[in-house]
Amino acid sequence: RGFSFQAAHTASQSELDRIKTAFAQPFYFVNETDQCYLFVSKKEDYLLKFFKIRKLTPKYWLNYVPFPWLEKERLNKIGHRERARQELLGNFKTAFSSFRHQTGLLFLHLFGTNCLKSKVQLIDQQNMSHYVDLDTVPFVLEKSSVPVFTHVKKLIEEQKNKEALSCLLLVLDLVREQCQRGFVEVEEDLEKSYGFIGNRVVFVGVEHLVKDDTIQGKLSILREVFKVSRKLSEWLEANYPSLVPDFQRESQDLISLLEEV
Repeated sequence: RGFSFQAAHTASQSELDRIKTAFAQPFYFVNETDQCYLFVSKKEDYLLKFFKIRKLTPKYWLNYVPFPWLEKERLNKIGHRERARQELLGNFKTAFSSFRHQTGLLFLHLFGTNCLKSKVQLIDQQNMSHYVDLDTVPFVLEKSSVPVFTHVKKLIEEQKNKEALSCLLLVLDLVREQCQRGFVEVEEDLEKSYGFIGNRVVFVGVEHLVKDDTIQGKLSILREVFKVSRKLSEWLEANYPSLVPDFQRESQDLISLLEEV
């Protein structure tokens, strides 16, 4: 409570009404990251992320500890949390404003409001129920997605090899687009970074995106696309080696097109 992070989030009344319908169902705890607690809706169509505010809030009380020998340490601790909070929230704000469709982000709530007037039911790890006033907490609402390899594996098991390879190529194209928009992805696990909503690929690990305009250069984009292509090839080699030649051929065609642009 009492949070106040500056953010430009715009939502029409009709959009707010659609968003509020998402909270009519309970949300179940599924996981946590260094920065967020993750809850999935009962119908598994929405993902709700709550920021770990206590971890992100600088320990300003350290300024009042009367020990000179703590001066450097306390400044480091306060500065580290201030930077971590600004980077995390900045990543979400930038992604929401300029990369929203490619991420599945639906709503970003970073400051106290009185427009939602909704409570959400949360079910924790012990199956206990809690009701949270959404106007009073910072959160992110996303459309749920299927992790990339889970999606591709299902297609291959259905003998839809061509569609499966096309999905992997869509991942590479999204990598290209995020680089062109100046976003660097720092999470090494592709399963945590990319997913599918229907047949649309989305970036799901927004907290692992970093804004870096230097990535927009042609060589940098090629390097990032090639790096992800190699990881996808390694996954195919370990699970469906017969598909590796086709994927490598098609991915190389895509990389060649990028070289010509």
